[in-house]
Amino acid sequence: MLCVDHGPCVSGAHNSIVNSIVTTRAGKDLVSCLVSGLLTIGPRLGGANDDAAWYFKDAYDRNRDNKDKRVELLQKFVGIGYLNWLFVLARYIGLIAHTFDQKRLKQPLYRHPWEDVLHPK
Repeated sequence: MLCVDHGPCVSGAHNSIVNSIVTTRAGKDLVSCLVSGLLTIGPRLGGANDDAAWYFKDAYDRNRDNKDKRVELLQKFVGIGYLNWLFVLARYIGLIAHTFDQKRLKQPLYRHPWEDVLHPK
């Protein structure tokens, strides 16, 4: 429950959703669609887990006492990028659902609206 939030309105989730949907609409298989969304996970998308763990580790290294069991568990896995797996677990089910939904609806190849990219004269 720490990371499960796969609504379309969160910018990071939106990025993953769009990647998997565009890949789905291009006719790719489930694994390709899932990977397309997951490959965006990193320091700016999902990185808060890893950043929080560094703060927990720093507090631990300074002998600051924190009896919170979540902190104790996260301290065991601290490392650059190591905690992004929590974000992956929270996102992959939603990405698969979006892929199945796009295929079920037989959506055409994605084209971004021109009015979003054209500059007024």
